[in-house]
Amino acid sequence: VKTEQSTTIVFSDGLGSGIKASILSILTTKIASGLLKRNVSLEQVFETIADTLPTCKVRNLAYSTLSILRLYPDGRCHLIE
Repeated sequence: VKTEQSTTIVFSDGLGSGIKASILSILTTKIASGLLKRNVSLEQVFETIADTLPTCKVRNLAYSTLSILRLYPDGRCHLIE
């Protein structure tokens, strides 16, 4: 997601392998990117993902990870996981 103030890159990895992992990682990046394009705060993006996507009840883990890298024109960066 590119703006005048920064470029934001969204990364996600599904837990395990196969179609379910692939679908959940793609869904995670699509939701996060869509929210960021609408100027939703990073905190709210993570809360929305956590509240929306399924988790493994046995291991108490999310089925996909989410990392957001924000790059600024002056060379600074901010990584949130």
